[in-house]
Amino acid sequence: MGHPGWYFGLVIAFVLVSVVVICVATILNLARRISVQVREIAVALSATGRNTDILQVIPAVNEQVVQVYAAVSGVRAKFFGGGR
Repeated sequence: MGHPGWYFGLVIAFVLVSVVVICVATILNLARRISVQVREIAVALSATGRNTDILQVIPAVNEQVVQVYAAVSGVRAKFFGGGR
């Protein structure tokens, strides 16, 4: 009748290989999902970058506002004898 240990060993090997295949398939499926989400995030970040490019000119605008305020203060001091 043979050795029943061989059959038992083959069954255990088949179960282990099946578990490994299921784990690898699950990991690959999750990796695919992550890659899809990463692509979506990259597109969203690119759009956000385009939408916020204008914010880089704020320091220049602030500097111009300070210069205009200084000029107005100078005119006020000249004509009204005082200033802030």
